[in-house]
Amino acid sequence: YNIAKFITWDSKKKDIFLYVVGSKAIEKYFYKLNGKKINKLKIKVIFSKNIQEIKNADILYIDKTYHNFERILFPLKNHKIFTASNIKGFAERLGILEFYKNKKYIRFKINIKNLKKTGLFLGSEVLELAKIVE
Repeated sequence: YNIAKFITWDSKKKDIFLYVVGSKAIEKYFYKLNGKKINKLKIKVIFSKNIQEIKNADILYIDKTYHNFERILFPLKNHKIFTASNIKGFAERLGILEFYKNKKYIRFKINIKNLKKTGLFLGSEVLELAKIVE
């Protein structure tokens, strides 16, 4: 949620569509974001595994409980979607942001090459905190 505040969104946008793919167990965490605002844009959380629906996403989170993430990401590679996951190796492959544990802290990796392909821009404040991967 906080990282999304540093993404430069299209000025014509009214809402940010956050699509979530994963088990029912994670849904309660994402429901809390539904209706919150990021720079005056309302977040709409949608749970789906349908690739045609996911093409409408602004942010796509794929949980580690979903094992075939490349099946979803490959058809979306030319779309303007910020992708994030807690799947090991996500950022090194087709994803943009990967959360990982480092001792007792949650850290994140960002794949700049994959980010640039989307045409989205992420603030330097976030990039300075990330581990950059390719």
